[in-house]
Amino acid sequence: MTTTNDAAVSTEGTKKAPPAVRLENVTKEFKGMVAVDDLTLELAAGEFFALLGPSGCGKTTTLRMVGGFEQPSSGKIFLGGEDITWTPPYRRDVNTVFQSYALFPHLSVFDNVAFGLRRKGKDKDDIKRLVEEHLEILGLGASDHDRRRNCQAASNSAWPWRVRW
Repeated sequence: MTTTNDAAVSTEGTKKAPPAVRLENVTKEFKGMVAVDDLTLELAAGEFFALLGPSGCGKTTTLRMVGGFEQPSSGKIFLGGEDITWTPPYRRDVNTVFQSYALFPHLSVFDNVAFGLRRKGKDKDDIKRLVEEHLEILGLGASDHDRRRNCQAASNSAWPWRVRW
């Protein structure tokens, strides 16, 4: 493989898209303690990926660096072939779902999911389609719950990985 304009070119000469996310030799230190050590990782667009490990191994720190909430001590972070290492969070096309709920308890499930799309100025019809599509994937389709119901109970839940009704 060779690289041309940040897109890989195979030996057959067909151009492939760059990885959706690429971390290149990323290290993060906090006061002399290494939280992430020389991590290199590539994720293709649409790839399902799980970042697993024990408490304190650097999972959240890695995600915070991709989101721009932490800066790496060394290394580079790319989105779609663009170096975003020093790009502020609000200029990155990345979203974060926190371990403990970061829901707006006064909003419905639908409105919580739609929040970021609305902030980006997406079209109402696109928002409706995308939110319903993703709620269905999560088993929270419109037929499975009352979308007007707020998320107060869910935000107080002790189980951080799913919405409880």
